Amino acid sequence: LGLDEATFREHTHKTAIQRTGYQGLVRNAIVAAGNSGDVRLRGELEGHAEGADPLLAEHARWALARLDAAD
Repeated sequence: LGLDEATFREHTHKTAIQRTGYQGLVRNAIVAAGNSGDVRLRGELEGHAEGADPLLAEHARWALARLDAAD
């Protein structure tokens, strides 16, 4: 959840995971965080919910709602 795009590109260069793209990988991590019920992930999710990427923000808001429901 804390991975930035530059680090993603650095560590996935010429690997199969690069095909998922940064946005796809982080989106999947956000969904997993929402399904985990782990409220310790709230801070990272809030950062994405307020971020500039509308797709990641939407998924982060969904994940935060899931965490709220689990409380």
